[in-house]
Amino acid sequence: MDHMKREMKEKMTNNFLKTVSAYANYNNGQIIFGIDDEGHTIGIDNPQQFCLNIANSINDNIKPVPDYDLQVTPQNTIILDVYKGDEPPIFIMEKRISVMTLHLFLSVL
Repeated sequence: MDHMKREMKEKMTNNFLKTVSAYANYNNGQIIFGIDDEGHTIGIDNPQQFCLNIANSINDNIKPVPDYDLQVTPQNTIILDVYKGDEPPIFIMEKRISVMTLHLFLSVL
């Protein structure tokens, strides 16, 4: 990936969607899950289910859905490559008690 930003995460939190949105709006990027804060590989339990959860989170909460790839490494880390969208802005959709909130993250990286 050209001009790629990289971020490491121990596990999946809702904050990763902000990073996905920023990469899709600004430039290509990569998130690697299963790496702790010190940079040690800890892996992910049940990596196939974890990938499904990532895909569902992106597909359900980011519009338009950006192009991305998921890969499981031999160490059971998950690599999420996010590609810059052709037509930003890319939004995070959040539902709050019948009110929908849009979050836009541009050039936060």
